[in-house]
Amino acid sequence: IGIIAIALQKLMKNEGMVKIGDWQQTRDFLYINDAIEAFIKAMTTDTQGWLAKDRIINIGTGQETSMANLIEQLEGMTQRKLKIARVLPEIGAPQRKALNCALANKILGWTPSTSLSEGLAECVATLDASIN
Repeated sequence: IGIIAIALQKLMKNEGMVKIGDWQQTRDFLYINDAIEAFIKAMTTDTQGWLAKDRIINIGTGQETSMANLIEQLEGMTQRKLKIARVLPEIGAPQRKALNCALANKILGWTPSTSLSEGLAECVATLDASIN
């Protein structure tokens, strides 16, 4: 389970969340429907003639979003404030992470179509509907 699901669960239940690091660390968040579309394209694209058919193709947005920005967006969408139960240092994880997805576009003709705010809004609406 990822940070978005955990934060939403804690926001909706008004529970405290463990904060890892200073939340200035960044990650590349991809909406699940975009990931599925990319995987389908990867499975259905003819790989004959690829010059580098054994290369890794990154699937992501290529955009860094800080954990602080992510939490701010979720708080705004839910109109709730996340409670921090305790803070733990982040050990061993990279401070910044965003994928270079140029090969996915070039080989698969794929780029993500859902913005972070659109994906978060969909997650919030789905969770809200399941609660009510």
